[in-house]
Amino acid sequence: MFGALFARLRYALEALDRERRNAQEARQVTEKMFSEQYRLLFETNPQAAWICDMETLQFRAVNEAAVRLYGYLQGEFGKMTVKEVCPPEEASRLMERLAGSKAETWIGSTWRHRKKDKTMFEAEITVHPTMFRGRRACIMLITDVTAQRNAEEALRSSERRFRALIEQSRDGVALINENGIIRYASPSTTRILGYAVDELVNRNAFELVHPDEQALIQERFAAMLQRPGAGSPVQFRYRHKDGPWRWLETVGTNLLHDAPVAAIALNFADITERKEAGEQLRQAHKMEAIGQLAGGVAHDFNNLLMVIRGYCEMMIEGMASSDAFRPQAQHIQKAADRAADLVQQLPAFSRKQVLQPKILELNHILGEMEPMLRRLIGKDIELIVHREAGLGMATVYGIVKQSAGQICVYSEPEHGAVFKIYLPRVDEPVTTVKTPPPPDPKTLQGSERQAHPLNRRAEIAASHGRFIRECFPAGDVMD
Repeated sequence: MFGALFARLRYALEALDRERRNAQEARQVTEKMFSEQYRLLFETNPQAAWICDMETLQFRAVNEAAVRLYGYLQGEFGKMTVKEVCPPEEASRLMERLAGSKAETWIGSTWRHRKKDKTMFEAEITVHPTMFRGRRACIMLITDVTAQRNAEEALRSSERRFRALIEQSRDGVALINENGIIRYASPSTTRILGYAVDELVNRNAFELVHPDEQALIQERFAAMLQRPGAGSPVQFRYRHKDGPWRWLETVGTNLLHDAPVAAIALNFADITERKEAGEQLRQAHKMEAIGQLAGGVAHDFNNLLMVIRGYCEMMIEGMASSDAFRPQAQHIQKAADRAADLVQQLPAFSRKQVLQPKILELNHILGEMEPMLRRLIGKDIELIVHREAGLGMATVYGIVKQSAGQICVYSEPEHGAVFKIYLPRVDEPVTTVKTPPPPDPKTLQGSERQAHPLNRRAEIAASHGRFIRECFPAGDVMD
């Protein structure tokens, strides 16, 4: 009975032993298969990888990608430690890092490594602790990121240069979207238009365009949306924060298709002073042409005045002091003298001569001119106002400014205009202004002497009464 029992027990133990051996053989086969797959993955990995001993830092295994990256052969790696591919300062940092990592995984830390040919490069390393052949080890995956880091630094340098150019540029730069909303404004915008950057961002760029140029700008903007690239310069007025309109010259570039920008870039400059200078230059050319005309008119008109003044002198000399027309003839003479003085301003204006100021009694001068002025001006004018445009006001302005004076003008619709001229008061004595006498006929030669008015005194004296009566009908006597 006991024999049969022991037989069955032995059979059972033998069966268990067979199962254990079969399981062990199966596990060994599986481990061998897994080890082969692991080795195949390790060796054929396109990323450089090695296994190093955590205690000695010796290379225990190195794949082909590491051989290609560092330039060492498999046998050379086997005699080296990790410290030999690092510069001294990096090696000490590596020792400290490994000493403090028992089961720590590093991901993406950056180190400087050295190749066999002494070339240095930026290595991004991922470290995973493991056991290798019964010893504590780690697997390191290495990626050469030198080109990437160089590209990133080049991009950062480019951005710094671009920002420096934009922020230091005298011209303004703005980015707007397809709806005209401002997405970016350079710091120079504040200097040009007075607005802080945050006052313009998210604002419609067309709000501040002058109404007269709105249609032009909208037309140009619509055309720009239809085609990428730069457009032609356009000039328009833009509202400054302080209120005045400033002239801007702007060039827009459609970069909506460019993903990093995705906007319309505007480069603009303030050309207000240039526009004003151009307008002043055009005005100067106009005034120069007027001045040339004035010079010619002055020459011809002065010849006529010489005849009028000569005839007046002869008439006055031929009249008795009690003659009723003598005062009228004297008024004609004074008017001719004043006209001669005015004519002298025309060549001065045309030649842009510097005036030679003289000290005069202004009240006395105006008092002498009052009778003539009351005939010339209307009741709506209280003081001297030049009615003609251009030359008259320009001449007055030039005379006043060169005399260290000022002109103040106040004008209001339906209320007329007031011109106030302020001249400096002086304490110097008054200069006596004398009208030069007409030329002596004895100094003239030939036909000039024969035709001179003074040589016809007898004829003029005989007819002066008729001349005065024709000029001043009965009852029309000047003040």
